[in-house]
Amino acid sequence: MTRKTSTENFPAYPEPDDDGTDEPISETSGLVAPHLTLGRHLLEAAMTPAQLRRFRYSPGLSVLIEAPTPAWVAPLRSAAAGMADWQHIEARDGTARHARRPTEGENELARVLGAGHRLVAVSHAPERLLPPSVVAGADMRIQTGHPTAAVIRKAIRDATGTWPRPGSNKLGARLDYFDLVSAIRVGSGARSCLDRLARATAGMTVVAQFQTHVPPLEELCGYGEAGQWARRLVDDVNAWRRGEIIDFSTIDRQVVFAGPPGTGKTTLVASIAKSSGLPLITTSVAKWFIDGTGYLDSVMKQAEAIFMRAADASPAILFLDEIDAIPNRATTSSRNADFWAPIVGFILQFLDGISSGGPSSSNLIIIGATNFGDALDPALVRPGRLSRVIKILPPDEKAIPGILRQHLGKDLEGVDLDHIGGIALGATGAVIAGWAKGARRRARVARRPMEIGDLMAEILAPDNRSPGAIWRCAVHEASHATVAHMTGAIVVQSISILSNPTQGGRMIGAYPDGEVTRTRADIESMIVTALAGRAGEIVFGMEASTGSYGDLTTATNLAASVHASFGMGEGLLQRRPADKAASLLDEDANFRRLIEMALKAFSAQAVEIITRYRDLVEILANRLVKDRQIDGAAFRQLVDGYERKLVQGPATRNGGPCHG
Repeated sequence: MTRKTSTENFPAYPEPDDDGTDEPISETSGLVAPHLTLGRHLLEAAMTPAQLRRFRYSPGLSVLIEAPTPAWVAPLRSAAAGMADWQHIEARDGTARHARRPTEGENELARVLGAGHRLVAVSHAPERLLPPSVVAGADMRIQTGHPTAAVIRKAIRDATGTWPRPGSNKLGARLDYFDLVSAIRVGSGARSCLDRLARATAGMTVVAQFQTHVPPLEELCGYGEAGQWARRLVDDVNAWRRGEIIDFSTIDRQVVFAGPPGTGKTTLVASIAKSSGLPLITTSVAKWFIDGTGYLDSVMKQAEAIFMRAADASPAILFLDEIDAIPNRATTSSRNADFWAPIVGFILQFLDGISSGGPSSSNLIIIGATNFGDALDPALVRPGRLSRVIKILPPDEKAIPGILRQHLGKDLEGVDLDHIGGIALGATGAVIAGWAKGARRRARVARRPMEIGDLMAEILAPDNRSPGAIWRCAVHEASHATVAHMTGAIVVQSISILSNPTQGGRMIGAYPDGEVTRTRADIESMIVTALAGRAGEIVFGMEASTGSYGDLTTATNLAASVHASFGMGEGLLQRRPADKAASLLDEDANFRRLIEMALKAFSAQAVEIITRYRDLVEILANRLVKDRQIDGAAFRQLVDGYERKLVQGPATRNGGPCHG
C-alpha cells in the first residue's frame, strides 16, 4: 500500500492581500522546491472540494488522471501518492517499452479493481497507453490541463516565501513541467522567478532568429501560388480574431510547400508566423531521432511531445520541416516497414484529429516542407490531412529585383535593379541573399558605400574556365534552346552560361500558355530537347562531355515513364509511378533495350535539327560567350533575325526555312 504523505510536508500559505504588495513569509517557514509542489497544486486546482474529498477518502475508488504532457505524468503520480492512500498506482508516459502495449498488466489491474481496492492511473494519453478496462472503468476522470497562473503563483510562493505580484493570466503559458521547475528556484526572489518565466515564454512564441530578420508577408516576392495561399491564411486568421470566422477548423490551414533547396520555404513559413502573430513550433523527423535514443518508443515520445506542445500553444503554427523523411509506405522495404508503421500511423492519427476538430486540433495550422514533393506518402497529403502540395520554384525575372531589394535593405537605395532579373534568372532566393551579403562585404572592405558594381561582381563572378570550356558550354546551352524552339517543346525564357557550384550553364523554359497536359509527341519533343546539348557538342566537332549527365537522367526518366507510367507505349499497365519508372531498367532487360533504342533515335533527331540550324546555334553561342546570358526577348529577336535572313536571301549551307 502506498502511504499518504502528511500535509505538514507542504507549508500552507495564505493568499496575498489585494493591494499587490510582496508579503514575505516568516524566517522560520520552510521553502519547498517546485518539483515537490507543482503536481499537487495542479491536481488540487482540477477538483472541486467535494471531488477532492472523494479523491482522498472514497473506498474502492478508481481514478484516471489525464496529464497535459508526458513530463507531467511523474509529478502527478507523486502528488496523487502524497494526497491519499492507494492500493495501486499506475503511471505511463510512453517511455517504458511495455507502455507501447496498452493491455500490458491489464490482468493485475483488473484484479485490484475487482477486489474493491483503490487505484489511480496517470497518463497524458490514456486511450493509447492505458488498458481499456482501466479507462472505461474509472469512477473519476481528472483532466488537469496546463497549470493556470494561480497554480504557478502558489509554486513560486512555496519556493521563495513571497507571493508574486498579481499579473497576467497567461503567466507560464505554453511552458512544460521542466520549464517551470527550471524557472522557479528555491531561495530566489519572486520577481526573478517571474522574469525567468517571461523569458522562457517569449522564447517559445516564435523562433528567435525569424523574429528580427524575416520580412513580413506583404514584403516577400516571388512565391507565386504559395504566397497567395499564405496571404489568404493570414487574412483568415485575422478574420477569426475579429469574430468574422467562428470555427477555426473552417480555415484552409494544412499544406506542404515543395521546392528545390534555397527557394525560401522556411522563410515563407516564418513570415506567415510573423505576419499572423502566431507562435511557430518547428520540428522534423531528424530532430525526433537526435533528441532521443533513436529507438521506436523514444521517437514516438519525441513526436508526441512536440505535437502536444504545438497544440498547447494554439492558436499556433506547427512546421514539419523535411517531411519527406516520413517514408512512403508503398516504397518502404519490408525490413523497415515494421519500424515505421506505428510512427506514420501516429502522425496520420494526429492529422486526422486536426481536420476533425478533435482534441488534438486546438486551432492548429500545420505546414510541411520538402525538397521532394513527389516522394510523399499519398495518405499524408490527401484532403483532410495536409490536403495538398504547393510547389515553390526559383523566382522569375520580375520577382528577382524585389528579392534583391529586400536583402539589400538601405544599400543601393534608388538604384534600378530591374535589369538584373534577366541576368539572374534561375537563381534561388538563397543564392540571391548570398549576392547581397557578398556585395556588402566588398563595400565594407573598400570602406565606402555599396555600389552597383559590387553587386554585379557577385552576380557575374569571375569565370575561371578556359575559352574552350566556355565555348563548349555556350554551344551546349544554345543547342538546348534551338531544339526547344524548333520542336515547340517549351517556350525559351532565358539561356545562361553563368556558372555556379552545381552547373556551368542553363536553359530555362516554360510550357506554352494554356498547355496543361502532355501528349506522347510533347514528351518526345522534351526528350529530344534534353539530348540536344550533347548532340550540339558532337555536331560542332567536340566529344560528348560529362555536362550532359543531368540531361541524360531527364531523358531516360521521361522515356521510361512513357512506357511504364503514362500508358503511351505498347500497353496500358502502369508498372511504376513516373518518378520511379527508370527503376525498371535494372530489373527488366527487354525494357532496358526498348529505352536504349528510343534514346538513340531521339539523339539522332537532335543531331539532325542542330545540323540543319547550325547557323542559329552558332549565333546564339557567340552571343552567350560575349554577354554570358540571353533573356527571352533577346532570344526571340535573334531567332527572328535568323529567320528573316533565310527568307530574304539564299538558303544557308545547312538548312531550309524554319518550321518552328
